[in-house]
Amino acid sequence: MTTLEERISRLEGGYDHLATKADVSDLKAAVFDMKADMMAEIAHVEARTIRWTVGLVLGGMTAISALTIIISKFLA
Repeated sequence: MTTLEERISRLEGGYDHLATKADVSDLKAAVFDMKADMMAEIAHVEARTIRWTVGLVLGGMTAISALTIIISKFLA
């Protein structure tokens, strides 16, 4: 029969791989920081995409207008 001390020491030895409250707190802080960084990067990419889209639409409209004027000059 094993003693209570032996049983407790065996249990304590088996918990070395488990996280402590401090480990969990550090992980939560790291995840929060990572989430903030990702949100900032997403906002940056969205703004860049909108600028490109507006530029392409305006450029396309300008090109179509220029072609329309050139064609109307040749047909007139």
